[in-house]
Amino acid sequence: MKKLLQILGGVFLLLIVGFIALLVWAQREGAGKQEAFFQAVLSGQPQQVYALLDPALVREIDEPVLAAWMQAVRDSLGAFQSMSKTDFNTSTDTDGERTIVKSEGTVVFEKGEARSALTFADGRIVSFNVESERLGSGWFRGPADDTVYRTRAEAFIRETMEGEPRKAYAMMHPALQEKVPLATLQNVHALAGEQFGPIQSLTVESAEFLNAPDGGQKYLLVYAVQGEEASTRVAVEFSFTGLQGVLTAFDFAHQ
Repeated sequence: MKKLLQILGGVFLLLIVGFIALLVWAQREGAGKQEAFFQAVLSGQPQQVYALLDPALVREIDEPVLAAWMQAVRDSLGAFQSMSKTDFNTSTDTDGERTIVKSEGTVVFEKGEARSALTFADGRIVSFNVESERLGSGWFRGPADDTVYRTRAEAFIRETMEGEPRKAYAMMHPALQEKVPLATLQNVHALAGEQFGPIQSLTVESAEFLNAPDGGQKYLLVYAVQGEEASTRVAVEFSFTGLQGVLTAFDFAHQ
């Protein structure tokens, strides 16, 4: 009996040692993932961050906004140093199809600290959140390069006026779709064909970043549209949510 208890005690000790070793391994893996993420963020190259993300998350992040956020992290926090040894946790689970790893804790930088939460699915980041008093919330002051928004605005105008209104409708944010039904775009399309004819040119008259009274941030593009028969001015507005600018307003007879 004594020998059996000794054997059971030995097995129990091995289980404890194994569990501790597993925890240590998980913490190291989580710390490594956090460091790799922040090294990519601090590189100044958005493509390094995109390379770590799940494709679904990539589609929700605009490069100009990501670049601005990365710059803000570098300026306000400085170089990555380490993960906190007392405030850091990594857990592993499954959603039935993918292995889910969640890594959360305090990150120590050259100029201060931040709270970071990363979630991975099969090794790719599906969500991330970084908060710091030094970073704050007013880091975005407009896109340094607005090519992506000009491209989207021009595609929206062309699809509405002379292309496929359904494609233009799909470009709109769901909140705008609720306010403006597809039938409205189809009516604009019909009227544009009658009044303006084929588009001859699209010229940006103005591009303005706005801080809205409600605390939101918007980017307003105004175009001069020259048709074969007549001309008009069109305004397209993007609102920034998260790390993306979404189409939330338009006016095909802008004054």
